[in-house]
Order: sequence, then C-alpha cells, then structure tokens
Amino acid sequence: MQKLFFIFSIIFFISCEEVTIPITDVVIEPTEKVVLIEELTGAKCPNCPKGTKAIENIIEKHTKNVIAVGIHGSFLAEPVNKDDPDFRNEDAKNLENWFRPWFGKPAASIQRQKEVLGEESYFVFDNPDLWQAKVEEELQKPLELNLFMDISYNETSREIAIDFAANPLVNLNGDYNISIYVTESHIKAGQANGTVFIDDYEHNHVLRKIITDYSGSFFAKDMVKGGIIKKQFAYTLPQETADLNKHEHTSIVAFIHKSGTSNRDVIQAISKYLVE
Repeated sequence: MQKLFFIFSIIFFISCEEVTIPITDVVIEPTEKVVLIEELTGAKCPNCPKGTKAIENIIEKHTKNVIAVGIHGSFLAEPVNKDDPDFRNEDAKNLENWFRPWFGKPAASIQRQKEVLGEESYFVFDNPDLWQAKVEEELQKPLELNLFMDISYNETSREIAIDFAANPLVNLNGDYNISIYVTESHIKAGQANGTVFIDDYEHNHVLRKIITDYSGSFFAKDMVKGGIIKKQFAYTLPQETADLNKHEHTSIVAFIHKSGTSNRDVIQAISKYLVE
C-alpha cells in the first residue's frame, strides 16, 4: 500500500487542528467491513464486567472487523481506589449525554444504529446478550467505504500527525462527519464486579480524548463512488496524558458517520496503534 507522507512546517500551539496541506495521490487497497462498538461503562458499575466480557467475546470472534471504545462518562465512572487513574473526561461525559436516553450501564451503541421501542428511539442497546447478534447483523451489510490512516508520533514533542483518506465504493449522498478518538488498553485499575471490587482489573479501549468535536467534525458532502477524500489532522498529547499513557497500548480510532441528529449511522471505522 502506498503511504501518505507529510511535512509540518509550523509548530502547533493549540490542542487540535485540521491541516490543509495537500496530500499526494494515494492508492487505497480494499478493506473489510468494520463495526464500531461504543460502550457506556464505568469503574464503579457493578454490572459492567458483563458488558466487557461480551465485547471481548465479540472481538475474539471478529478480531479484524470490530473496534470497541469504552466511554467512562459521569454515571458510576469515578475511580474505585484513590490511586487509580481517572478515566472520566469531558469528551466522555459529552458522549454519554449525547447518547441519551439510556436506562443504565452497561450499554452500547453499535454503528450508532437506532433501536425503536414504542414511541422512543435509542442509540444504545442495554442488554449485552444482544450485542453479538447486532454486530453480526451489521457485518452482513455491504462495505460502502474504504478507509486509510497513517499515523506519525513524536515522543519528544508529543505531537500526533494523522493522514486520513476515504474511498467511497458507492455514491454516498448527504453530509458526513469524521470522529477521531484516542483510546488506551491494558490499564490495571479497580473495578466493581457485582458485590465485590477487583483492584487489578484490566480496562481496555478506554476513551482518553476526542481529537475532533465529540459529535464529529465535517468531513464531506455527497461522496462520489471511486473518488478519494483526504484530510490531515494534528493533535498534541497533554503532558499529563503523555505521562500516563503507554504509547504501545494507545490507539487512534477514526470513523465516518452521518452528521444528522436523528441519523448518526457509522459507515466505516479504522484503528491503528499510536506506536507500532
């Protein structure tokens, strides 16, 4: 695969900026359908390990075709122990509210597809036993968009540079947003599990930061089959985050989705480690 190369000639003093430097032509190899699971969870949520296990089983079955993100917002998300890392952040809190209404945790949004119950519509499914069937259903849908992402990380300056490209396989009408997350896995910290607390529970796919707006940033309008839409993004990890993160366990998750209030469908997602 031909990669995208870029040179930054300025220093970024803000936390996130979309870069408009032209990108050379890129050939995007065909990809497979990828389903995004955004889970509402929390360290003090006694039922959330059931959701974690359900997602582990799904990923084990569909390793290359499922991306998970753990959202620790406000509800039942405070650290169990005083020395535990605090997974709560404003981005997670905003997302947790953006997915309302929901009845409790664990709950998961799968491709941001809506579930209609009576007169209400929900973007989340609160029964982990149903998640795998929903993922299977989404994986059966045809692939409509190829994605490519190349990441460069400077450990000294903590700058992340992202080259991103999308190649529509069909005409995609309407407005589309891009969301880019920073997630971290293999973090040992406390977790409620039923009536007990586990001090060395492994937390994975934890949302650390959203580089775009939490509801997504504009990506394209009326994408034409066979075209290539290219963007560049830059973000500097705050020092406190850079000190906490294990870079080899940090991933960049990006996905294209509808930009409407009632239709937020995810079209395709991609994930790469910050350091490989």
